[in-house]
Amino acid sequence: MIADDDLITSVLLVNVLQAIDEAIFVVDESGTISIVNQKGRDLIGVQEAVGQPFAKLVPALKALIERPLVHQARHNINGKDYNVKVVEIAPTQTSHYIIITLKDSYSSTDWQDGESDLSNILEGFADGIYITDSDGNTLFMNSACSQITGLQKEVVIGKNVNELVKQGIIFDSSTLAVLKSGRAETILQRTLSGKTVLVSAKFVKDQSGNVRLIVSTTRDITDLNHAKSQLEKERLLSNHYLSELMAMKLADLHTKMAIHSEKMMKIVELATHVAKTDSTILMTGESGAGKDVLCRFIHSQSPRAEQAFIKINCAAIPDALLESELFGYESGAFTGAKKRGKPGLIELADKGTVFFDEIGELPFSLQAKLLQVLQEKSFNRVGGTSPKKVDIRIVAATNKDLRELVGQGKFRKDLFYRLNVVPITIPPLRDRRDEIPHMVYYFLSRLNQKYGLNKVLSKELIDVLQEHDWPGNVRELENCIEQLVVVNKDEVLTPEHLPMHVRIGAEQQAMVIADIMPLRAAIEEFERQLVEKAYKKTGSTYKAAKLLAVSQATVVRKLNKRKIVPMQ
Repeated sequence: MIADDDLITSVLLVNVLQAIDEAIFVVDESGTISIVNQKGRDLIGVQEAVGQPFAKLVPALKALIERPLVHQARHNINGKDYNVKVVEIAPTQTSHYIIITLKDSYSSTDWQDGESDLSNILEGFADGIYITDSDGNTLFMNSACSQITGLQKEVVIGKNVNELVKQGIIFDSSTLAVLKSGRAETILQRTLSGKTVLVSAKFVKDQSGNVRLIVSTTRDITDLNHAKSQLEKERLLSNHYLSELMAMKLADLHTKMAIHSEKMMKIVELATHVAKTDSTILMTGESGAGKDVLCRFIHSQSPRAEQAFIKINCAAIPDALLESELFGYESGAFTGAKKRGKPGLIELADKGTVFFDEIGELPFSLQAKLLQVLQEKSFNRVGGTSPKKVDIRIVAATNKDLRELVGQGKFRKDLFYRLNVVPITIPPLRDRRDEIPHMVYYFLSRLNQKYGLNKVLSKELIDVLQEHDWPGNVRELENCIEQLVVVNKDEVLTPEHLPMHVRIGAEQQAMVIADIMPLRAAIEEFERQLVEKAYKKTGSTYKAAKLLAVSQATVVRKLNKRKIVPMQ
């Protein structure tokens, strides 16, 4: 039971219910909705539900408020299954309320009968619920929270979270994070039992805007890998969670591209925008940079997503076969042709998307036929006389400079301009090094899961990977991580496990001058790289200064000039 009387006031009850990730309705004796949280309004699609008859808005549950309570069962509402619990609260002999709680069936839990009060409602949730007052004093914790975190109610109820953290009962506190930042917070928290849980906390305010409560919800997200070193293990916990979040995001986008740099954010934003149109897109970038992946993403986000996606690698099909493969052929078009003819890849992609990879390799003789497809949405099969209409969206990609090929007479100018309606250039991995750690953790997480391993990468190894130029781009990086994971027996991988060419390449690239520049500018650039490298290696301005044989003030000044805030 919650001791604080303010907790069960109407205003606070409404605010607490808003923080719960389940649909909740409170219905009075006349069948009218008295309270409903945002999840409930979203479920029925009515924002002004208070004061409306519950049976009218949720006819599928009409019988629940007409029969003796308590009731619990699974019901289908608007084509979706929910676990439904109904509890009657009778505050007086002349009035009573019905609390109806709905939770998606995929996260169903066994409902527990108990007292018909607020604490009983919160006990029914699968997520852990932890409530404190505005000073961080613990008021309530449900059984799910105790089970997930390993905390005992009698140990934490009535105690301040500051005290619990100091005593080592709680390692981190989302409540303290909220009190410190003044806004909702989500953190990773390590429990007494060694689990890692995701905790989200937010303020609950009264009508005057005063903070009355802090409500935290806790969810057990995963069993993380075990590492030999405790320091490496703690680092892996956070990195693994980040990679899992990335994996979910990449799955939603149907892509393996890490999207963390401003450059890639803008590219994905542009791709998402143009995906909704039928405009032709020309993607340029080095081999392995992610053109194929981005094209598939564009198709998945387009109105054609449910239709065919056909990739044609212009460099992989022999020139002699390319025309018939692309456009098909009629019966008797050539020796060995099928009697009934054969549709080409473009014809098979009708209503969908065609991805011309390595478009710069398309023979000059076929470029006119592709131009006809772009201009007229029609083509002739090999040996055919009547044109065939197609409705396709074309995306092309190349790692060559098509303008240069046009100047050399190897690529049609009119075709180039037809393809270059929406140009998208994907930068090489060396120009977005800040994404390398995110890609590495994603690949590592996927490989650990695939092979049942618990590999960990040291910070020094990540640094080396980030300094390497990766001429093969994302594809080369992915292959390198797979080699590291499957070849080496050690659980914690260090730079010594890397292939020699990667280690040597990173060392050679550690300090470079990007291009010809004035001597004074080159000296300043080399000096900047040297100071940053020393600081990065030592982690201390004092040690870096000693290593460079200069004053600490000099190191601090030069780091500040580069907007790097030194730790010490």
